[in-house]
Amino acid sequence: MATTLTPAQLRAAATVCSAWDAERRGAYEVGLLCFSDRWADPEYTPDTSGLSDELAAELRLRFASLLGYQGHLRRIKDSQVRARDLLTASLEVFESSGNGEKAADCENHIVLSYVRTGEFQEARAWLEAAMSRSIEPTSIHRLTTITYTMLIDSSELKFEPIVDTFQRYESLFREWVDDWIGSAFYVNGGVAYGELGFPEEAISCFEIASARAERSEIKPSLATIQNELAHVYMSVGRYEKAHSAVDRGIEIYREIGDESREGMLLDTKATIFLHQGNFDAGLTTIERAISVLKDGENKGFLAEAYATEGKILVWLDDFSGGVSALFEAVQLAQTYSGRQFAKTLISQFEASLKKKNEGDSPGLNRANGLEEGDLALVLPPSLASHEHYQGIRVNNDHLQCVGIERGSLVVAVRATIERGDLVAVRENGSGEISCGFFDLDFGVLCLETCDSEPRLFDRDDVTVIGKIVGIASEPDKKGVRKVSPIPERPLTS
Repeated sequence: MATTLTPAQLRAAATVCSAWDAERRGAYEVGLLCFSDRWADPEYTPDTSGLSDELAAELRLRFASLLGYQGHLRRIKDSQVRARDLLTASLEVFESSGNGEKAADCENHIVLSYVRTGEFQEARAWLEAAMSRSIEPTSIHRLTTITYTMLIDSSELKFEPIVDTFQRYESLFREWVDDWIGSAFYVNGGVAYGELGFPEEAISCFEIASARAERSEIKPSLATIQNELAHVYMSVGRYEKAHSAVDRGIEIYREIGDESREGMLLDTKATIFLHQGNFDAGLTTIERAISVLKDGENKGFLAEAYATEGKILVWLDDFSGGVSALFEAVQLAQTYSGRQFAKTLISQFEASLKKKNEGDSPGLNRANGLEEGDLALVLPPSLASHEHYQGIRVNNDHLQCVGIERGSLVVAVRATIERGDLVAVRENGSGEISCGFFDLDFGVLCLETCDSEPRLFDRDDVTVIGKIVGIASEPDKKGVRKVSPIPERPLTS
């Protein structure tokens, strides 16, 4: 016999569906307005009169999840506490009825609420509870828990476990998840690959994440991807592209009103300036970031911003100011995010201070792969006739056909350049360095590689650094590197 639903039950079921759809598109306020235009009122809770316990719990769950997202965006006081209270009440109902799927859904959103306030230890405790649920491995809620584990690892700068998780579950995610969680999964993988020095893999992940986010018009994810792309571009010295990406991310976050993450991206922009050696611009930018983040709920973001300020001040020879900023960062990290996060911030500060004391200045050339200073080289007779040698660090796998692996130090010399020679060029605007097989026709300079699309440049926009003639080994105990000639490029059909 079919069950007839009351008008109240029909309305509640429709609201649940609309709220879920809005959440998966990142349209949080639209979803909240399905409940009431009073959703931001601290006293407001969804009306559950006339509903079964499970439907009432589902209604509270969907409202609380949206409240957590939008409350964070709008920096609504105590929004995460309100969300957690509602989620905990719903969790009790689902546990009583044995609904493991919905219980895990509640716990996942509780995890997010603690991540938003930078309380990672609490978040991990709830992750363990969600992972202990007996649900299918292909369940969207189990895959969400895995994604949030990666998110917390990223927040705590633990990148090797993220890559392990990514490689273990990537095929499962490719087949079973929706664009919302799928985009987040690939973003987390891209972050880890970028931080571990694999920029090409990182960019591949971000491209997949961006395609998923674009398809579903998930603007928060799109903005996050821009931030992570900025980090990858910065890691290989492509500063112009890094600034362009982070500026686009800031624009999206401003458009959707996410001030906390706008502040986070300003921190990224300040870090790009730091890597360029543009310390004054970096200080101005990080001060803007801190002013935005001070009133927000995410103390983890604020701790990182203070740590960035500390590093910049050290480079500006304000040691006491740098230490003071680090102290603020550590206090926040220990209070809200745990001692391990605080230790990470301290170690990053110490590394920056060590570079400063050793005179290892950041700036355009070093970050783009050029090795500064004299290189102690042992050269074969075929290469010994050149007068000037320049070391260049290669950061991709596109020259493997001539024996150049990622991370190799190659040697370039001043020489007459002919078609097909392997050369290094610098873009005059951004300082980015590219390597490839040279061709020039009608004012267009072309660089081919072993396996990627050729890169084309206006001849006036680049400077040829030199012809790449050898691969340098790792230095011996005396710092001397042995140079091997570049083998011939294999013939292609």
